[in-house]
Amino acid sequence: MPTRHQKNANRPAVAHGLQACPLETAFERHLRRPTRRAVGHWHATLGGALYAELQELAAVLGPWPNLHRGSETVLILPGFMGSTLGQAGETSVWFNPLAIAAGQLSALRLPESAHYVAAGVLPFVYLRLRWRLRAAGYRVHYWPFDWRLAPASNAARFIQELAAAGSAPVHVVAHSQGGLVAAQALAEDRSAQWLGRVVTLGTPFLGSHAAQQALNGEAPLLKRLAWLDPHHTAMDLARSPLATWPGLQALLPTADDTNSYSANTDQRLGCLAATGHTTTVLNAPNQPAATNAGDGTVAVASALAAAGSAGATVTIPAGLGNHGTLPTLPATARQVTHFLQHGVFAPPREAETAVASNKRPSIANISTWEALEREAQWRFLAEWVAPINGAAPALQPAPAPQWDVHCGIPRRSRAEVVMIGLFRHVGAAGLLRALGMQAAAGRAIANGRFIPHLGATLRLHGRHAYPDVVLCGLGDFDRLDAARLTEATASGMRAALSDGSRKIAMGLMGTSAGISPTVALTAQQAGVRLACTHGQVQFEPQVVWLSSETRRATWLRKQLGLARASQPAPATSIPPSPLPDYLLVRQEQEARRTVLRVALLPGRSKAALLAGMRVLDAKAQAKVFAPLADGAGTAGVEAAGKALAALLPTEIVAALTPASESPLIVVHDIAASRWPWETLQLGTPPNRPALAGGMARHLEATGLDMARWQATRPAPAPLNILLVMNPTQDLAGADSEGHQLQALWAADARVRLAVLAGKEATRSRVLAALRSGRFDLVHYAGHAMFDDIDPAQSGLLCARREVLRGADLATLTNPPFLMLANACESGRVRGVPRKLRQAALTASLAEAFLRAGIAHYLGTWWPVADGAAATFATCFHRSLLEGANCGRAMLAARAALRQQGSGDWADYLHYGDPTAELFTAYQPRLSNLNSARQPPRTEIPR
Repeated sequence: MPTRHQKNANRPAVAHGLQACPLETAFERHLRRPTRRAVGHWHATLGGALYAELQELAAVLGPWPNLHRGSETVLILPGFMGSTLGQAGETSVWFNPLAIAAGQLSALRLPESAHYVAAGVLPFVYLRLRWRLRAAGYRVHYWPFDWRLAPASNAARFIQELAAAGSAPVHVVAHSQGGLVAAQALAEDRSAQWLGRVVTLGTPFLGSHAAQQALNGEAPLLKRLAWLDPHHTAMDLARSPLATWPGLQALLPTADDTNSYSANTDQRLGCLAATGHTTTVLNAPNQPAATNAGDGTVAVASALAAAGSAGATVTIPAGLGNHGTLPTLPATARQVTHFLQHGVFAPPREAETAVASNKRPSIANISTWEALEREAQWRFLAEWVAPINGAAPALQPAPAPQWDVHCGIPRRSRAEVVMIGLFRHVGAAGLLRALGMQAAAGRAIANGRFIPHLGATLRLHGRHAYPDVVLCGLGDFDRLDAARLTEATASGMRAALSDGSRKIAMGLMGTSAGISPTVALTAQQAGVRLACTHGQVQFEPQVVWLSSETRRATWLRKQLGLARASQPAPATSIPPSPLPDYLLVRQEQEARRTVLRVALLPGRSKAALLAGMRVLDAKAQAKVFAPLADGAGTAGVEAAGKALAALLPTEIVAALTPASESPLIVVHDIAASRWPWETLQLGTPPNRPALAGGMARHLEATGLDMARWQATRPAPAPLNILLVMNPTQDLAGADSEGHQLQALWAADARVRLAVLAGKEATRSRVLAALRSGRFDLVHYAGHAMFDDIDPAQSGLLCARREVLRGADLATLTNPPFLMLANACESGRVRGVPRKLRQAALTASLAEAFLRAGIAHYLGTWWPVADGAAATFATCFHRSLLEGANCGRAMLAARAALRQQGSGDWADYLHYGDPTAELFTAYQPRLSNLNSARQPPRTEIPR
């Protein structure tokens, strides 16, 4: 019976044991046998010039190269970042633009990702060299390797695979870092048993200053990756994962002209370099200096250093190509072929011309990879192939923007687009409310369409007479400065100008975070000019500065040099927005001391950002947790709240002491999550934020930015509720709580209820129900179990005392809108002293559900009394059904417990947006509250 690939039976096979790419990819087959349908696609993707060149090479190559069994084999070793990397059997992380845009580049950190493998090479970089060598009669294969590892490690594996293959010596053509691997392997193969001739292309034997730029976060290539990755800045990527790669550290420059490679090489080695591009080198006193004797990344002296007296060298003439384009040049292929055949390089030809243009390719405004046209995607990759180093080409003068000021209602400014800056973990309000876009922006943030990292943008289309809105990410409000504000403004302007809009409006951004109006105006003007310069704008955009106050509008006109308005606009008609206050808390370890860094962004006033720090001592921390060791009554909550207030900086306490109806959102890192912020009590008479305006939490941690649910449910949709009730059958209070909730939900026609009670609530059935994606709200009434010895085994107890662990929730693709775990200590994210049985807790259910993408999680801090649990649950769910948002429902439930004299009002934690609503206002049928009618049931998956 013929095999599936019988047509390819006569094609040369890769030597067994070598990790090599397929002999022919789908793209190569298309070029040799083009179809009418695919021609248009690849022509538009690659551009006419490159596509024509590849078709010409394919024609020369013929249907298949006439290779006989005696043909010599050539292995191409790619350069740094030239091999694809990923987990075996899964989609590659490098180079996968979608994975990078999702922030997965940090997954390449070592040693955590040492199991990643190199599966292939970047085809557009080395395809032309491969085909030209095939046309010369060689069998050509790729040998991808993990460029993160040290060259010596890859060389040892290279020799090991060649020895296992047992074939005749092979030739090697190695680009950039691959040359270090090949030179190491050549030094080990002194008897010429495995290697024939070796050609290196622009290999930095003395290092390259580009490696130092990368580790400093300054490399242009790294900045382009940061453009594609909205989750990390260039400096973030430099620190992790780049700083963990020994392979990059091996490329660091040295001012010493001696190296370990030249002492071990022989006449089998040929080194090729390019010149004529401005390249940074280190001079004698270890100071950077510029030279034209280089390819833009590697100096000629560094690329030829390994040849010594025995090896051969050649330099490509100026103007032919730079470091990234060396493998693509016909001159390179000609010199490589000549050396492989004769052992020496050919004299350079003066008539040879460059194939690749030296003009800097333009980069589109990268928001998401999928949003780019195919041509823009190729421009990004083309720039990646040919990294930009040295002096940038001269830019044409950009059109100067025209300034104007508008005071009053924003939509009357007649702007086509309004730019609005948003901080991370800070809700959308103010201008958005005036433009009728607050709900749309809230949904975009909640479902992950827009994450307010620095430089992130999202365009929302306005309705009727309202303009479009461009959301601009400002990052963390305690880290904003003039440079970051300029970067954010430039990103927003590029998004606003992308469709030809000419009139853009914006207000002063960042003033509430401590940026003075003068600095904000200067920084935003710089961002506007930067966007006009690099965005190749052909017209003069008009920028309108918005203000709700006449005094501020007058000041703006004066700063911009504009004539005073003949009739000043009236003061704002926009009512003051009741923005929440944001308390940012980070707990850090400095040397041998623990430091609590706190910042407050007041939302109820125009006060600037307040920041301070306190050094924590063990006695002060013990005063917070001691009253809560065995649950807490009213006195214990009061004592813990006062002790917690004593840990905050004085200026923060003074700002929070006045009572306010604004909710307080505590944005904390994982270390600071252990503090009972809900108990916080300030001043005399006491001000308790959790009882005044309400309190919610946001967890600041990697992987928690995208909640896979919208913040507000559409009102007409039914509400699917899963009730898990007393799985261990030993909590009479849980049964009572469940029956009260069933009666409440039975009175609402919108509710569809599924119940897993007692022995039916097995771990498999609960997990299947959560994975089904059918439920909007989940209420659990039962036990939570924490394991001090192995915290990863902690979780919710199901029937037969099976534990539903946090790790089980990682596979949720459509988690519920809200989860209320009415169980003992289920809301803690990290451990506290041993007396609370959570000293080593590494991941609680609260963190697990947040990482699973849930929008709202409610849990308890200490063991809750049965009566208090039932009161809280009933009051909270009733408020949600009546149309209250999550914050108001929490306030109502806390007030009910407080009225009963219970300290459990501070026991409940809410992770999520307090302004999110489950339904619009709805009046329940009070006459049916005591009815025995059960709500419609939802089928539970088994």
